[in-house]
Amino acid sequence: MDKSLALKLLYAKSFAILIGISIPSLAFGRVIFAIIIGSAFFALFLFRSRQEVLSDILAQAKSPLGLAILATFVSWLPNTLVSEYPFRSLEVVLRSLLLILLSSNFYSALIKDYKLINVSLYAFAIMSCITIIFILIVTTVLPELYWLLKLQGWHPTPLTIELKGFSSVTVIIVPLLVLTAFAFSRFTRYIALILAVAFIVFVWQSYNRSALAGLLIMLVAVSLTWFSHPNKKKGKLIVFLGVISVLVSMLIWLWDARMSVELFANMAKHEDWTIPIWLIDFERQIIWKRAIDFGINSAWIGLGVNTINLLPGADEIIKGTHNLHVIPAHPHNWAVEVFAETGFLGLTALLITIITLISQNINKWQQLGNIGSVMSIAIISGYWGAGLFNFSYWSAWWQLSFYISLTICYAFVKSTRQN
Repeated sequence: MDKSLALKLLYAKSFAILIGISIPSLAFGRVIFAIIIGSAFFALFLFRSRQEVLSDILAQAKSPLGLAILATFVSWLPNTLVSEYPFRSLEVVLRSLLLILLSSNFYSALIKDYKLINVSLYAFAIMSCITIIFILIVTTVLPELYWLLKLQGWHPTPLTIELKGFSSVTVIIVPLLVLTAFAFSRFTRYIALILAVAFIVFVWQSYNRSALAGLLIMLVAVSLTWFSHPNKKKGKLIVFLGVISVLVSMLIWLWDARMSVELFANMAKHEDWTIPIWLIDFERQIIWKRAIDFGINSAWIGLGVNTINLLPGADEIIKGTHNLHVIPAHPHNWAVEVFAETGFLGLTALLITIITLISQNINKWQQLGNIGSVMSIAIISGYWGAGLFNFSYWSAWWQLSFYISLTICYAFVKSTRQN
């Protein structure tokens, strides 16, 4: 084999490994995640030319999804003109677009050789195993290891909510582990499924209700998608009853757990809440309402991306909380946040993009029957479902985790067709 060709193959495999380990690495810190992504970007240009990269960007921009994404970003630009912090808003909009362009090139690189996606999935499974072992250790017997990795010294302070943010990433990790189980056989398949269960247990133990909501929405979406295939009709009633049983059980558990807390029980009696507070806590309901009130002041184009928490009145304290602002760092709901900051036009464009994304994957599933399309639906529903209750939509690590997970699923579908 030619030496330069062998080097390109080595760089390509290194790139695939870095993509595979990136998302689980978030448990060790977002800096580690950024270093891995940066290294993958560097490796990309070691085996692909600039002309190839540019050509792939242009080709994907002309697709229906690419056009929907471009239209969304165009609809977001007007808010920067009225923003109190225009450069802050413009920077976040452009950064979000660059992350999508980066992910599209990751996809183009992975599909050049169908073996690369297998390398990525193997690396993902191994890193997921390392991650869950790390979580088990630091949450039970050795919290010192966690604080040491955070450069805060060696001390035995137990972890409380430190890993709660990462537990939300489970809505992305679980579908990819299921995809890994389908991609391989025997030992790897069983390990991947065991890891998927372990991550779900981790979410339960962390009491991350936004991640649990994402997993439930994912369960419903996957069930509906699976049976939308013309040849997947057997067991439909059993699966339907199973999904309903899980949903009802979760609602009963939430009601029992939340209403046993005196604060919530008292507030439920004396306040007229739009949504029962055992289902959606009162803090979020107040935050959402105030964010919408702010957004109505500039309903068409929004107030400015990533600025709502800086507006006058956003620092008002919510009664009955430990100094929680009516708008903390963000509104804890991507739909409310996008409406308030980019207006009705920006939110509508984003919803059209999401619908395009969902419909494309459902069509692919119905036509090809490839499990990668179902897991794409799982990731889409889990990400947007959990995002209704947690992180800012503009969080770079949260966006990029979503894009990379879809990149892996899309590359799997494309590679299995080529193979």
